[in-house]
Amino acid sequence: EYGLEVEEDGLEELAYWDDIRRPMARSIIEASQEEVHRLEVEALRDVAKLNLDSLNLEYGEEYGRV
Repeated sequence: EYGLEVEEDGLEELAYWDDIRRPMARSIIEASQEEVHRLEVEALRDVAKLNLDSLNLEYGEEYGRV
């Protein structure tokens, strides 16, 4: 089905991700450009927050929080 030889667990895993991916792709296609841009900005903001949290966790005590 996928062009891969995987064990049964692998096929179940791929089917699980397909079930998640299809509605997400449909919502992106149906979304307006403004909505897509807003979601991109929110995703980038979340990544930046995770990076800051990681820096603060590792170097916060030594250099102070960012």
